[in-house]
Amino acid sequence: MTEFKAPQGYLPHRPPMVLLDKVVAITERTCHCEVSVSEHSVLAPFLDDRQNLPNFYALELISQTVGVWSGYQNEIRGRVNMPLGMVISVRDLRMDCAFFEHDSVLKICIESLMEDPTFGSCIGEICCNGTRLCQGRVNVYQATHAQLEQLFKRD
Repeated sequence: MTEFKAPQGYLPHRPPMVLLDKVVAITERTCHCEVSVSEHSVLAPFLDDRQNLPNFYALELISQTVGVWSGYQNEIRGRVNMPLGMVISVRDLRMDCAFFEHDSVLKICIESLMEDPTFGSCIGEICCNGTRLCQGRVNVYQATHAQLEQLFKRD
């Protein structure tokens, strides 16, 4: 069985912006991560007054799972110092819940539909106890270091 790094080992994010607890599995086309919704998890700063996670965090959970998959693929292919990927669109995002319940464990799964050096498209879903709570497609752009420098340049 393959052991994976913690999610921040594959992401450009650092706490408290890493919203995933662990990497469960990664294949050539898929990634499966998990996170607990509790006051003791990485999601604690983002919980509402009832200790639930608002559903609008779904996009970030799916996007970070895409980032974990991409970081792992870059690592096994020997690509180092890769620039940030950016979410450029979300399509067909369907939410089947108003929030993610306290004391639940969310399973976030993505599948790469298409990938080239600058663009990728993944379908993602969030499930809990075998029930799909959210599904959508995330499209990402891999900018170059020069493009990112220009984008974040301050005059």
